Amino acid sequence: MNNNEFDQLYSGECDTSWVKRQRLDVAYGPHERNRYDVYYPDGEAPEAGWPLVVFIHGGAFVKGDKRRYQMRPALSGVRRGYAVASVQYRLATTDPLPAAFADVRNALRHMVAHADELGIDASRIVLWGESVGAELACFTALVPHCELVDGTDADPVPSVRGLVDWYAPLDLLAWNRQIKASGAFAAPDGGTLLETICGATGEEFISKAAVLDPNNYLHKGMCPVLIEHGTADPLVSPRQSEAFRENLLDYLPEGDVPFRLVEGGVHGIADYENDENLGWVFSFIDRVTK
Repeated sequence: MNNNEFDQLYSGECDTSWVKRQRLDVAYGPHERNRYDVYYPDGEAPEAGWPLVVFIHGGAFVKGDKRRYQMRPALSGVRRGYAVASVQYRLATTDPLPAAFADVRNALRHMVAHADELGIDASRIVLWGESVGAELACFTALVPHCELVDGTDADPVPSVRGLVDWYAPLDLLAWNRQIKASGAFAAPDGGTLLETICGATGEEFISKAAVLDPNNYLHKGMCPVLIEHGTADPLVSPRQSEAFRENLLDYLPEGDVPFRLVEGGVHGIADYENDENLGWVFSFIDRVTK
């Protein structure tokens, strides 16, 4: 996949016109990208509020926003009785990592703190991300307390009931080696995109990447995690997800780590948003939010 193909992958709006009740551009921080949207099912809300699916977009930390078409599979949860929030975060083109990590954690804190106002049930939240959005979702859901590399975000984040991980590049070191070997995302200075957006090279990059890898924080008591990855993904090796699942099984029962390799699946939602697959994903979400 070249840069033009990647640009096309993360362009195109999601049609949300069919959702009658929307709350748009809720501010959770001072930056113009510190915003999220919430979409609601029809009908009267449950007394405790709607269960909530929180979607986090991908885009290699440098592209994407909360209204791109990548949110379409998660948005279908509105028809299944879920409120759906879509989170926007700072991009590394202007705010190097770990800014995006801090933003997503702050967005979740804001939703829980304002649950009554938003009409959601803060005790029934599932995070769902695709690509680097899944990396952000995994870190937020599975690392409740971590001081990020810039010394910020030491406060714990609220717990969630479950996590949907679609083809996340969790091991940034492995991802950096992969894209360097493929020539994808080459930076003008001869480095890689990841080194540029982390603002670090060499040993500093290695240290920074380790801090941002959820595999290094796994523990007992984590929420269930559903993982999917395409066998033909050209941007993120499916071995990333296979290794993540193996590590999770040291702490979670097999039934709490449903896993599917999508034969021939590539990067992006096209191979994942069919009815059969979404039925499988939402059966997981239904189970963990009961």
